[in-house]
Amino acid sequence: HCPAPPQVVNNLRACKAVWAMSRFGLRMLRDAGITDAWYVPHGVRTDLFTPIDREYARHKWDLPKDAYIVTCVAANKGYPSRKHIPQLLKAWSVFIRTHKDAVLVLHADPRPRMGGMDLYRIIKFYGIPDKNVHVPGAYALQVGAHEPKHLNELYNAGDVFILPSAGEGFGIPAVEAQASGSPVILTDYTAQSELCGGGWLIKVDEMDTEITLQYAEQAHVSAGQILKALETAYEARGDEKRRALAREFALQYDAK
Repeated sequence: HCPAPPQVVNNLRACKAVWAMSRFGLRMLRDAGITDAWYVPHGVRTDLFTPIDREYARHKWDLPKDAYIVTCVAANKGYPSRKHIPQLLKAWSVFIRTHKDAVLVLHADPRPRMGGMDLYRIIKFYGIPDKNVHVPGAYALQVGAHEPKHLNELYNAGDVFILPSAGEGFGIPAVEAQASGSPVILTDYTAQSELCGGGWLIKVDEMDTEITLQYAEQAHVSAGQILKALETAYEARGDEKRRALAREFALQYDAK
């Protein structure tokens, strides 16, 4: 959120010391008058999330080797969706009209749990063919069958990773994807703005934010904005320099 929600600030005033997961978070805390605060970012295992052969990665996920593939790892939680999953699917339904072989791998629980939405129904509503979207089985997600090596294969299989969130405290998948050598599309808001080393940021107009039940604001990212970002990334497909830049950027977040 921007600024830090009042209840969060009030609770943190009782703490002797506070750490923020992002530079953005640190700035919001200090703006709220919490001076005993430090920046301690998340780390990712860059030895586990690392570039591998892309054809092999696509084979492991049963994806077409010559398709344009977009990946997304997000929690299907809450309504409206903080990760803007419905807006992403709406944008995707338009994107595939001119890119008929493109595949979106949406790594999210498709069931309406944790206050989320039925992703299968949204996919059907927007008329997205099965060949253009891949949603991992709910059972595999439930039992934790997807280990870091599987996610690394997923990130490597993609041409670009997208996470058009309304707001993030950090955004671990964005760094995991870049550590794997995948460029990213992120919202230029809250912590996401500092996590795009190789890729593109979706600009947010200061008037295009919305207040939440925590009495602070998050961004509204429209399907139109997402579609423009997807088209921009598509035009830059195959840019190995950008993939290398993403990996280099992620190394600063190595867990060691």
